[in-house]
Amino acid sequence: MANKDQFDVNKIQYFHIRDLGFDYLIPDDVLLPQGQREAIQFSLKIVKTLGVDDKIIRLFITIELKTGGKNNKEATASYATEHLFKVENLDALIKKVGDSFEVDSILDNTITGLAYSTVRGLLYQKFSGTWFSNFILPITKPADLEESTE
Repeated sequence: MANKDQFDVNKIQYFHIRDLGFDYLIPDDVLLPQGQREAIQFSLKIVKTLGVDDKIIRLFITIELKTGGKNNKEATASYATEHLFKVENLDALIKKVGDSFEVDSILDNTITGLAYSTVRGLLYQKFSGTWFSNFILPITKPADLEESTE
């Protein structure tokens, strides 16, 4: 694996951000407790793909929210985004392991943290004016986020 001297944040470009989908459904009889973030359950999925030849790391992030209501009805929301990072020295920060690649942990945590924090702001903007407007994606260490690499 790469040594810490090979990682250089100046060699990373946040190349592209794209909304892939946004949807929410709030049945008439579901009351979302205003000001109570803990009443909203959320799940997060991160999928990473590598474009080794193009020196691109792509992250797909999907967030799903739900809160219960009367008669077991739920208010739900989902938001999906795509994030592209161009890494100038990607070849020095990855290692081939079998049929897949292992990404340097510092690089991995950096781009995951950038994308996750960006989604936090985008979610806040998307949910403004909806019943999910009180939800703010929690702060967490990028290494603790569940992900899959393809």
